[in-house]
Amino acid sequence: MSRQRNRRLSSAPSSSNGPLLIAMLFPALLVAVLTCHVLSSVAWTPASPSNSTTAAEAAGLNLTDTSILTLEWYSQGMPVSLASRANDGTGRAKGAFVHFSEEDVTTATPAVNVPWIAFIDCDRNATGASLETDIITLAKSKGAAAALLYSQTSTTCILDPVYRSWDPVLDVYTTQRATSSRLIDSQFGQITISAEPLVDYDPERFEYHSGNITATIQGTSPTAPGYIVATLEASNGRETSGGTVGGDSGGGVVNVTTVPSTQSSSSTTPPGSSSTQSDSSAVSLAQRCIYAVSIAFVIYVLSERLFS
Repeated sequence: MSRQRNRRLSSAPSSSNGPLLIAMLFPALLVAVLTCHVLSSVAWTPASPSNSTTAAEAAGLNLTDTSILTLEWYSQGMPVSLASRANDGTGRAKGAFVHFSEEDVTTATPAVNVPWIAFIDCDRNATGASLETDIITLAKSKGAAAALLYSQTSTTCILDPVYRSWDPVLDVYTTQRATSSRLIDSQFGQITISAEPLVDYDPERFEYHSGNITATIQGTSPTAPGYIVATLEASNGRETSGGTVGGDSGGGVVNVTTVPSTQSSSSTTPPGSSSTQSDSSAVSLAQRCIYAVSIAFVIYVLSERLFS
């Protein structure tokens, strides 16, 4: 009888194990609390990438939605060089921005009344180009307000000495880097999918966009898709009511405003493509805290069994 009583007493938890039990539980509880605190300060992304249109539609995404994103940013323009100043030039020109080439325009091509700027490739001359009429004078005869020469293979464009000896008829600028030329030229890709895009000199398309171009020139932002408006400003000249202020040559800035198409391009998902799920984003903050507390509870139970 006394042996059974002693055995029961010896099997009861010893009060001397209390501090040791608390010492073992404290790190686990501390880890649980710190884990919850850290996770509460780290944001998680409640979304995962997918290539599956079926999964997107099943998640409630309307793939036929026509919502639009418009991007605007501050820009100080792209540096260009003023190669030639016209006698009546103002050092500033703003108008529709189009490619201009002797391959597409002849002396018989009608002029337009809408202000425009000629974007001229100096890398080559067209086959059978006239030696009597230069491309800059031709652009002037069609109503151009200025010209911007560019090269996609060389740093810049240099005017012919013979042309420089003539009285300049137009303010002529040139790009300063081939990368700048390619960047400017790439902007036409933003309007090619629109109705009647004004990419090259075309009197009929000028007529089609004339009202919107004029409104854009007089306003501050494009009013319709399908055309580009550019502004050329010489660094040493400015437009005044009395005429031109500034020297004959120097630097300048071109600002190109692209009016993209309102049409949107769509892409189809190739058969067999699957969605890539992110395991980490599927676990919420509450679940993570529960995991941490559960670990602390398991440690507590194991400690109870170990010291009981």
